[in-house]
Amino acid sequence: MQGIKTKKIVNQKTGNESVKAMTTGERSTSMSLQYDYALTAEQNHAKVAKALFNKLGWNEDGEPHSATATDIKGGYFFAFDYGYNRVNFK
Repeated sequence: MQGIKTKKIVNQKTGNESVKAMTTGERSTSMSLQYDYALTAEQNHAKVAKALFNKLGWNEDGEPHSATATDIKGGYFFAFDYGYNRVNFK
């Protein structure tokens, strides 16, 4: 199952902040967006995760997708619900 992990990055020379999103599969793909101070931390992480999700074409089926976001050390992890990867813990 693919997921997206995000983390906040601070450029040590300039002090500029960005949020980096990367896939968790064997072939990791990543992208970064400048930190938007008008948004909350969670919104910044969700924004870059959604941008990577779209860049990878994971939305090509035209169906709406949802993700569960969990905060992890230094960022968030987004797990996507495609139906076929749903686990029932009953």
